[in-house]
This record gives sequence, C-alpha cells and structure tokens, in this order.
Amino acid sequence: MIKAIIFDIDGVLLDSFEANLKFFQDLMIKVGYRPPTREEFSAIFHLSMMDAIKALTKSNSEEEIKRIWEMGRRREVGYDLELLAAPKGAEKVVRTLSKNHLLGIVTSRIKESVYESPKLAKLEKCFKVVVSYQDTINHKPHPDPLLIAARGLEVKPEECIYIGDTENDIKAARAAGMKVIIYSKNSFPQADLYTDSFIKLPELISSFAHTSTDDVVWVDENDNELGAITREKAHREGFIHRISVIYLTRKSGEILVQERMGGRLDHSCAGHVDVGEDYLQAAKRELKEELGIECELTELGKTISDEIKPEADQNRIRHIFKVYECEAEPGNLAENEVGSVFWANPKTIYEEMKSDDGNKKFCGGFKASLEFFLEKKELI
Repeated sequence: MIKAIIFDIDGVLLDSFEANLKFFQDLMIKVGYRPPTREEFSAIFHLSMMDAIKALTKSNSEEEIKRIWEMGRRREVGYDLELLAAPKGAEKVVRTLSKNHLLGIVTSRIKESVYESPKLAKLEKCFKVVVSYQDTINHKPHPDPLLIAARGLEVKPEECIYIGDTENDIKAARAAGMKVIIYSKNSFPQADLYTDSFIKLPELISSFAHTSTDDVVWVDENDNELGAITREKAHREGFIHRISVIYLTRKSGEILVQERMGGRLDHSCAGHVDVGEDYLQAAKRELKEELGIECELTELGKTISDEIKPEADQNRIRHIFKVYECEAEPGNLAENEVGSVFWANPKTIYEEMKSDDGNKKFCGGFKASLEFFLEKKELI
C-alpha cells in the first residue's frame, strides 16, 4: 500500500529555471566569474547550489567554493521570487493528496529557500517532512535523502512514491527501494510512470494500488492456498489470487457502479485479500477505504476471473472472487482512487458489457463478477 508521496521542488513543485538562471548569473558576476548562458545553465540546472558553483567556477579551492556558497545561502544577491511558477493545478493536487497520504519534500535546495516562495509557503502544512541540502552528507542520486524522509514519515521505502523530474531522481528512488513518477515534458521510460501533466498525478498514484508490493495469497482454482507472492508478480505471471467484491444494492434492484480514476467502470467496491486476511475482513476494509461505509454483508459465493487488462501489456490476470452484497448508500469516496459512482440497472450494464471488446470501458473482473451476481439473483 502506498502511504507516502515525496516531492522534489525544482522542476516539480516549482518551475524555477528562470529564477535560478538569474540568481546564478548575478552571483557569478558578484564574485568575479563569467555568468552562465542559458544553454550552459540548462546542463547544471538540477545540481545543488554547491555543485553548480563548482561547475561554474571550475575552482579547485574548497575554501573559495564554500565562500561563494555562503554568499548565495545568505542571499547576498537577490533571488527573484516573481520568476517562480507553480504547475497548473499544483495547489489542488497537493491538498487532495494530503488528505489520504503523508507528504514530504526531498530537495537539493538549501534549507533556507525551501519555503521562500509564497506559492509553496501556503502549502507548508501539507508536508510533514522536508529533507534539504544541509540535512544529509550524501545527496541525490544517493538514496540517503529519500531514506531519511521515509524514516521521518514513519513509513517503509516501498510504501513511498517519489515525484521527480530527472534521471538522478530515478536513480535515487530505485536505490532507496521506492516507486518513482517523473513529471517532465520529456519521456522517461525507465521510470515507473511519467507525465507532463501535474493534475494527472493523483490518477497515476492510485494506479499503484493495483501493483503494490504487498503480498497476496496465491491459490489454485479450488481456492487452496499455495503460498504468498507479491501482487506485482501475481499480475505479471498470471497466478490466481483472492479478491473480495461487494455490490451495493437498492430495493429497486439497482447496483452501485464505480468509475475508477482511470475512467473504466468497475464493481461497487473490490480489493485484494492480503496475507493474514480472510475474504470478509478484506471486504469490510475495502468498503471503509473506498466508499467510507460499514455495513453487514451477505455472501453470494465465489467465481473465477480470467481477464486481460489493456494497461497491463496484455498480461493475463486471474482472480478468485468472493462476492458479497449489502443494501447501503455510499459515504465519503476515496479521492485518489474512486473517480465517481452512480446507480444503474445491472441487466442494462451487463448488456453494455457484451460490446466492450478489450475491456476498454469495463474492468474485466467486473464482467465476470456481474454475470455471477445476476445468476445468483436469478436475473439471467
């Protein structure tokens, strides 16, 4: 389960290229060195201030580099905050994510400059941990800054996602054992995911709920336990594992349909049965997490799903579903997982599924469980 999201600042929470370029040009002029051109600065934009000074001065004197660094830290040349820009939708995304995740910052910026931008300062309460340049001996791509952030958030590295914008961010996250999403106009296929839209981050983050490193119960077709494997391995290699499915119903016969963050339609509620859980425990947990409700469940039975997910490179994903129903209304929806919900006639949905080749509109598991549900209710 992903519990924490850790952000970089430069290039992610803030577009700081213009502000940083002007700052280093002014700093180099003040200390007697040639200021960098825009092209020269592009190559060192993501370096820490210390490393940028080393690159720009080409000095071998640690004393000289530290002297200039101190001048920069004390802002003996101005830093134009008006040149800083936040990505479109950044404030809303950060505030939304903070409701269901622990948030942190890992940055190569000096501590004094983390919240100097008003655009970021107003979000300070959303972030529980900040790891800046002075907080570590080793810096990215070394994993130490990310590992320190995870400890501060009291989570395991595998429960974190790092949002960065460079190859060094990928290397740091990989070394720390974290997932990584790159926010950039450039392609980074070596990252777990990448996007050029900040407002898509919640949707991408929610996708990790289905590729978690948490263990699930590996079973045979008769639901006999064979061992524990990671969800990622079960999905990648087609091992059968357990899912609890819940249908919310009304006296009118309608069922609640959930639209996932990715846009496809799914069961009212469903989730993996983790190691140490039984089907009923998982069902009650998922109901509370996804729909914000607690209710008594009626068991309808089990069915098996053999589905192809279009976003999973045509991997065959096999589940044993135990299906439950309850008559209830949804409560508070999980903001980063559930897009929306609506009530519908189950037979109408079932007929629509027949023309959905490739599971582009409906989740494959929903098709299998709904047919089972309708058979149990003697509606088909």
